[in-house]
Amino acid sequence: MNGLEKFEESLRALKPRRPDSDAAERIEAHLRKERPAIQRRHMPHAWAAAALAACALIAVGVWFVTHAPPRQPAPRTGSVASALPLPRLEPTLMADLMALARSPEALDALLLEQAKTSLMPTHGSDILSPI
Repeated sequence: MNGLEKFEESLRALKPRRPDSDAAERIEAHLRKERPAIQRRHMPHAWAAAALAACALIAVGVWFVTHAPPRQPAPRTGSVASALPLPRLEPTLMADLMALARSPEALDALLLEQAKTSLMPTHGSDILSPI
């Protein structure tokens, strides 16, 4: 027999002890006691805490309503603005956003145009050479 088998055998030999009758009587007496969930002397504090929490929720709600960021208007499709040509802008985030506001196809066209006109190194040129 190895150590684990001896240990398991000693565990099987253990028998649970019955609690003494005095402990059972004490438990029964403790369970029979009548206790209110919240004592009456704590009720004013509970109401004050509930009122304070309600005021805080109302204040947060009012703050969110009065300090909400302005809503962005939805981009118009088929309007006069989409019929006008895009102004020629440098490749910036603003130019990309203006094209995207028109349509995804306008953004693709702008990016293609910028890629064609960007300074690309020619074949055989040294990228690291000073200009």
